[in-house]
Amino acid sequence: DLNTIDQGNTNLFFFGNLIGFWLGGYITDKHGTKPVFILAHFSFGTILLLFVGRDFMFVPPLYSHSVLMLAFGVVTAASSIAITTELLNVIPINNALISTSFYVVVLSSSKFLGAFVSSQALKLNILTEKWSLGSFSMNCYDTMLIGNAVMVILLVMTLGLIPSVSRQIHRESVQ
Repeated sequence: DLNTIDQGNTNLFFFGNLIGFWLGGYITDKHGTKPVFILAHFSFGTILLLFVGRDFMFVPPLYSHSVLMLAFGVVTAASSIAITTELLNVIPINNALISTSFYVVVLSSSKFLGAFVSSQALKLNILTEKWSLGSFSMNCYDTMLIGNAVMVILLVMTLGLIPSVSRQIHRESVQ
């Protein structure tokens, strides 16, 4: 039953979140936010590519999808801990409400824009409906996942250029 499988994967994502919140907090406290950001983005890209590579795996798709949902939950939660840590250090005390509201608006807008562009690409049939990778059949959704994975992995280089605010604040408080 597909509904039961979907509920099971949602539960795995949730349990992955529980693990990820602990793991992300531990790594952030021990090594700072930058390693979490870099590891999370490489992991996001890898997980997306593994979703596309479902036919290449040696286990049935149900099992691989379940493990990937668990891993995606871990990475999402760990990344959110690092984001929150950086955000709390950047928010000005005097304008905390407006700054946080602006962050939420920008985050929500970027999610909307990504979904909107993707839906329009599908609606306008910009992507090839069916294609093959060797003997494996792929579709337009696989194209989108590959594109997202490549962009996320490439953006890791940008993350390396951005200084971590939480590390600077920690160093100043120790001195």
